Amino acid sequence: MRTKVEAHDSQHAAMVAATRASGFTRRRWAALNDDVVGVERLLETYSSMRNWIGWLYWQDVFSPG
Repeated sequence: MRTKVEAHDSQHAAMVAATRASGFTRRRWAALNDDVVGVERLLETYSSMRNWIGWLYWQDVFSPG
């Protein structure tokens, strides 16, 4: 979604400048960026937790066996 918004705003940059909507555009891009960064951090957290659980499984189940 962020890519579509950026492409649309880039294509209509003259219109954004003419209507003095750069503040709105800047806030919208910042909000979209915050959402994307939040999702990326969440996915990184889940991935790290999954790797840690996998390590525990291999250390506690297969090594003693």
